[in-house]
Amino acid sequence: MASPKDLETLQREVCQNQIRMLTEGIHADITFEAQDGTVKAHRCLLATISPVFAAMFSNDMVEQISSVIKLPDISSEALRTFLNFVYSGSDGSSGARLDEHWFEVLGACHKYCVTSDTLKAICAKSMEKTLNFKNCWLSLEKISILDPARVQAGPFRICLDYIIKNFDEVVKEESFLAVAMREPALIVDVVRAARAASKPVQQPQVMPRYPRY
Repeated sequence: MASPKDLETLQREVCQNQIRMLTEGIHADITFEAQDGTVKAHRCLLATISPVFAAMFSNDMVEQISSVIKLPDISSEALRTFLNFVYSGSDGSSGARLDEHWFEVLGACHKYCVTSDTLKAICAKSMEKTLNFKNCWLSLEKISILDPARVQAGPFRICLDYIIKNFDEVVKEESFLAVAMREPALIVDVVRAARAASKPVQQPQVMPRYPRY
């Protein structure tokens, strides 16, 4: 019976082989045209992680007939980062690439209905690591575009909590005014949340206990 160490080694080798398939384009049967370059990939693997890709490659759509798909809303580096995770569960750079391209990768997850919640959670952690006073408003704006319902969980919640925690400082940033001009409803929601968080929690009144005679 194989030991846990042997199984771990085998799993690592499988991931390395899949990354080699991606980086070298071994038997690739689809080419993505990104903003600034092309990236080759494999239909069968993409179809397993995305119902959108599965539909593209199985129905009488242009993507099924053609071997080229245009993706004008993502850079080639971000696309490679996204595909690295899809193929191996890592971006191949200890998270450095994802820290830089988390929004584009998260956008790809939403656009193509990627079934992996783990990848979305990793994107959220990368966003959290890179949040600062200058970029938090722009990050919140970007996330609200991906998630118009503003689900109070995941990336939106993380970004909102950061803003609320540092509210007195982040409202001094120029990015606050810029986002307020573009997305006033979003700013109203944030201000309301900040006000609610700043209210002291009222302790329930305890009725005095009188001694029994």
